[in-house]
Amino acid sequence: MRVLIVGASGFIGSYIAASFLNDNHQVVCCVRDVEKTKGRFPLAEVVACDFNVDITPESWIEKLENIDVVVNVAGVLNSSGDNKIDNVHIKGPQALFEACEQAKIKRIIHISALGIDDEKTTDYSITKKATDNYLQTITTIDWVILQPSLVYASGCYGGTSLLRGLASIPYFIFLMGDGSQQFQPIHMSDLTNVVLHCAKRDSEIKRTLKIVGPEVVAVKDILVSFREWMGLSPALIIKIPLIFIELMVWIADKIGRGPLNSTSYKMMMHPNIADKKDFIEFTSVVPKTFHLGLSCDPLTVQSLWHARLFLLKPLLKWVLSLFWIASGIIGLVSSKNGIRIIENLGFAESFASAIFYATCLLDIMLGIFLIVKRKITITCLIQISVIIGYTLVLTFFDPVLWLDPLGSLTKNIPVILLTLVILAIESDK
Repeated sequence: MRVLIVGASGFIGSYIAASFLNDNHQVVCCVRDVEKTKGRFPLAEVVACDFNVDITPESWIEKLENIDVVVNVAGVLNSSGDNKIDNVHIKGPQALFEACEQAKIKRIIHISALGIDDEKTTDYSITKKATDNYLQTITTIDWVILQPSLVYASGCYGGTSLLRGLASIPYFIFLMGDGSQQFQPIHMSDLTNVVLHCAKRDSEIKRTLKIVGPEVVAVKDILVSFREWMGLSPALIIKIPLIFIELMVWIADKIGRGPLNSTSYKMMMHPNIADKKDFIEFTSVVPKTFHLGLSCDPLTVQSLWHARLFLLKPLLKWVLSLFWIASGIIGLVSSKNGIRIIENLGFAESFASAIFYATCLLDIMLGIFLIVKRKITITCLIQISVIIGYTLVLTFFDPVLWLDPLGSLTKNIPVILLTLVILAIESDK
C-alpha cells in the first residue's frame, strides 16, 4: 500500500508515519520542511506541501500519483503569521479531497478532533467542523473521519505538553477551577492502530469514529498521574478560580503568546468524552486505560526535562527580552556616561555619540524581536555576537572592567549561556 500523509512531521502525524513504515507500507510524507523530515524518516519519500499555498486541486494531482490512501493530520490551534487556520482546516484540505476524487484515491482518512460537534465558538472548532461536513458529502471515494480525545504518548505536544508542564511544577499542582474537566485519554498506539485498520479495511467505511480511551479521567487525576509517572514527589493541590484563569487567557490572547489561550481553554472546559463502544466494535482495537498507557511508555530523562522546561521557556524569553530592552533604555537615559566611556576608548565625540545611540537602539530591537518571536534563531545569534563584540572591545581597551564589582563584563557569560539555552529549546517539534 502506498500512503500519503499530510502533516507527517507533526506530533500525531509522525507517529502515524512511523506506524505505516513499521507495517511495511510505502509512505509519502507531505510536509512544509522537507529536509528536516527526510532526516526523521529516511525510508519514506518526502514531498513539499503547504495548505496555505496548495489550495487548488491542481496543486495536489501530481502528489497523488500512484497513491492508494491519503491521511490528513494537518491542523493548527490558531492562525499564526502566514499559517492561516482557514487555509489549514478548510481551503487546503478541501482542495486535497477534491483532487483525491479526480485521482480516484481508494480512501481518505481525516484526523479531526473530539468535541468540535458541540463547541461552536472557536475558529478551531468551526473550521474543523466545516471540513468534516465537506468530507461527508463525498460519494465517489471512501472516507473516514477520526475524532480522538486527548492523545498521549512517550513524546508530547500542545495540550499534553501543557499538562505535563503543570504536573512537574515543584511542590504544587495548580488546577483550573476544581480540575474536574473531563477527557478520555487515548494512547497514541491505539490511535495509530485504528488508522492502520481503516487504511487496510476492504469494505467501505464512510463514517465518523470517535476515538476515546476506556475511562473518563478528570484533569486533576491526569496531572497527579503524570506527576507520579515522572517520579516526582506528591504536591499540594492549589485550585485557581476560573476568573483568574480567564484573565490569564485574555492576556495571552492580547499578546499572542502563552501556553494557554482562549481556544485551548474553551476546548479544555468542554467535556471531551464519548461512547467507546462504536469504534471498538468497528475496529476491534481495545484501547488502553490511562495508567496502562503510561506504563507502556517508560519515563525518559528527556521527558522530565521537557516537562520542567515547558513553562520556563516563555519566562526565559521574556526575561532575556526585558534585559535587552532595559539595557537599551537605561543606556539612553544615562547617555552621557556611556558616550564618555566610548570617548575614553579614543573615539571622537560625534562618532562616540553615534556608536552609543546605535548600540542602544540595537539592544532594544533585539529585545523586541525576541518578544514578538521574529526569527528567534537569528535574533539569538545576533545577541550572542553583540555580547561577544562588546566584551572583546571593552577587554581590549579597558581590561580592568573584568574586576568591576558590579560585573560589567562578567555578567555577559551567564547571559550568553541563557541565550544558548533558549536556542537549544526553541523548537516545539
